[in-house]
Amino acid sequence: MDENKYISIDKMQKEVDEKFEKEVREHNAKVDAKRKAIQDAENAEMQKLYKGMAESIKTEQEEQKSRELEEAVSKASKEVEDKYDNNSIIKSEKRTSMDKGYKNLLDGLDLND
Repeated sequence: MDENKYISIDKMQKEVDEKFEKEVREHNAKVDAKRKAIQDAENAEMQKLYKGMAESIKTEQEEQKSRELEEAVSKASKEVEDKYDNNSIIKSEKRTSMDKGYKNLLDGLDLND
């Protein structure tokens, strides 16, 4: 009969251990949630930085491509114009204008003296 009046030490220890384990699990869950939130924020920031860097590189390469293409077209156009201006009866407007200017200049000079 005396046994019912008292709680056994083993039972008390078991309850304390269970409560402690529950508190540890809850604490670990909170720490893990905070750690995950921090990691997710860092990952989002890194993705934003990488995306910005990739866009910057892409824009730079597109601008370089455009410049090189313009230079190549200009060079090729000049080569073709020079070829026909110097070796053909077909002349560009620029060359025709220059030829007229030279002709007028020469006509204005009195070379018969």
